[in-house]
Amino acid sequence: MRGGRTTCYGLGMEELTGVSVRVPTEADIPAMARVLLRAFRTWPSFPDPSISPEDHLRWKFNNHEIARKIHTVAEHEGRMISVRLRLMQTALIRGRPVLLRQAVDDAVDPEFQRRGVNRVMSDYFEDHLITGDVAMNFSTSVIAHKRLENEYRTFGRELLVLYRAIGLRTLSSFGRTGRGEKFGRRVRARGILRALVTAVQPKRVGSIEIHGLESFPESVDRLFEHSQREFDWILLRTADYLNWRYAHPSAGRFSIRAAFQKDELIGYCVVRIGGPLAHIADLLALPG
Repeated sequence: MRGGRTTCYGLGMEELTGVSVRVPTEADIPAMARVLLRAFRTWPSFPDPSISPEDHLRWKFNNHEIARKIHTVAEHEGRMISVRLRLMQTALIRGRPVLLRQAVDDAVDPEFQRRGVNRVMSDYFEDHLITGDVAMNFSTSVIAHKRLENEYRTFGRELLVLYRAIGLRTLSSFGRTGRGEKFGRRVRARGILRALVTAVQPKRVGSIEIHGLESFPESVDRLFEHSQREFDWILLRTADYLNWRYAHPSAGRFSIRAAFQKDELIGYCVVRIGGPLAHIADLLALPG
């Protein structure tokens, strides 16, 4: 039987019976955090002593109204043994908004791994929770030969796995280091991006001033509106989304740098702070 109470089959291990799957509520967050900590040992991946795992999970749990309806947990004999959260984001594909879904923080308690729990979670989702509002999945990894074969490029850190044929000619002007990826299509954009990435302290580059921000101003909506026209595929970036993603106190430690020209926002860079290295989390500059 798929969904509800079922029988799981693992590889070379005793099958696990009596697993139930359901949509969690915020009241389940402490138990969900315990599963994630047992499965990953360190969670979140960039821990911040000032943010409890429960607060970070609550922030992620409420990422989108649809996501709250399709997160799943699995239980066995009254004990939570698996968690699968889903992140919802809107992308623009040739200017058309499309809602994307990604499974994140997908974990099974180590005591119950390789016993078919993941399959039960997936079956339940497919049988009960698939929604027509979501056009496709996206992932942070993609098969290298597929990228080269189709010359797909992505903007920022996301590498899209297309589950539907959408016939794009290119997906970005900025991508991870690798064959066939460019840092920016135009000279001005390249200069702004490089200045943002390398600026540790406030600095001036010609007529451009670069300094840190505590949160994103509403003018970032205008920056995105002008920038998105350069791309066939780009994740939607608004002040509301960016402030939830990078400026919320439970999101983690991020540093926001912005470039201004005559008081106009023309680019930004978000750097994740944690561990021995800093990572570029998001980056956008006005083309031209």
